[in-house]
Amino acid sequence: ENQYSDGLGSAIDSLPEEVIDALPEDMDSLIDSPERVTEIFDLEYMIGLSSGLLKNALSSALKTFAFIAAVTLISTVLSSVGKAFSPGSSGMNAWDLASTLCVGACTYSMIWSHLSQVREFAHGISSFMKSLTAVFGGVYLSAGEVGSASLHSVWIFSITSVTEELCGNVLFPMMQISFAATLSSSVLSGVNISRLVQMIRNIFTSLTVFFMTLISVILAFQTVIAHSSDSLAMRGVRYAISHSVPIIGALVSDSARTLATGFSLMKNSVGFIGIAVIIVLSLYPLVGLLASRFALQLASAFSSMISEGKGTLFLDESVKMINFLIAVMIIIDVAFIFCVSVFALLPASGA
Repeated sequence: ENQYSDGLGSAIDSLPEEVIDALPEDMDSLIDSPERVTEIFDLEYMIGLSSGLLKNALSSALKTFAFIAAVTLISTVLSSVGKAFSPGSSGMNAWDLASTLCVGACTYSMIWSHLSQVREFAHGISSFMKSLTAVFGGVYLSAGEVGSASLHSVWIFSITSVTEELCGNVLFPMMQISFAATLSSSVLSGVNISRLVQMIRNIFTSLTVFFMTLISVILAFQTVIAHSSDSLAMRGVRYAISHSVPIIGALVSDSARTLATGFSLMKNSVGFIGIAVIIVLSLYPLVGLLASRFALQLASAFSSMISEGKGTLFLDESVKMINFLIAVMIIIDVAFIFCVSVFALLPASGA
C-alpha cells in the first residue's frame, strides 16, 4: 500500500502548484478508503472551489467588458459627431476601424491567455495521467492482471500523446488563423470568411471527438476482454489450488478471494481520486473561459445596441472561438475520465 501511496503522491506532485494547493491535504492517504474520497470531494467542495475561481475570473472578465464598452461608446460618439459636421462623409469611418482594432487587441490578449491555459491544462493532465498509469499498472500486476496492466498503459499513453499533439502543435496555429481571418472580415469591406473559419473549427472538433471516442471505445472493449481472460486464469488457479490440497488449498483460495476484494477497493479509491483530480484540474481554465464568454457576450449585446459597425461581428466571432476552446476542453476531460472509470469500475480478477 505504501508503494501505491508513493506513486499517487508523485502523480499529484506533477500537477501545477495552484492545483496542488486547492486539493485536500494527505491525498495519498485516501488510497485505502474510497468512501473518504467521495466524502472529501463532495458537492460542497466543488461549489466552494468553483465559486472562488469564478469570483477571480469574473473580476478580470468584467474589466475586459468595461474596456470594450468604453472603446465602442467613444467610437460611436465620435463617428456621430463627425457625421453631424460632415453629412454624407465616410471619412469618420476611421473611428469604427480604430475601435475594431482596439477591441481586437484586447480580445486577442484574452483569447491567447485562455489558449495558453488550455495548453497548460493539456500538458498537466497528460503528465498526471502518465504518472498515475504507474499506479494503475502496480495495482493491476498485484491483482494478477498482467494483460490488463499492459493494455491499459498502452492506451492511456496513446490518449496523452494525441492530446499533447493536438493542443501543442495543431490548436495554436489553427487559432491564429481563425483570429486573423475573423479580424480581416471585421475591418475589410466585402470580406466575410466566418463560415470558412467555422468549418475549420468544426472539422477540428469532429476529428478530436472521433479520435478520442475511437481510442476510448477500443480501450474499454479490449480492457474488458483482457480482464475477462485474467479473471478466468485466476479462477482456474484458485480452483486448482483448492482441489489439489483439500484443507490448506481451500484456505488459500479464500485468502486469494479476500485479497482480490481488497484490490478492487483500492482500484475504486485510485480511480475516484484520479477522476476528482481531473475535474479540479479542468476547473481552472474552464471557469475562466466561461467568465470570458459571458463578458464577450455582454460586450456584443452592448455594441449591437449603440453601434452598427463590424465590431459587433468580431465580438460574436470571438465568442465562438471561446466556445471552441470550451468544447476542446470538455472532449479531453470526458476521454480521460472515461479511461479512469474503466479502471475503477472493473473489479479485480477473482473478486
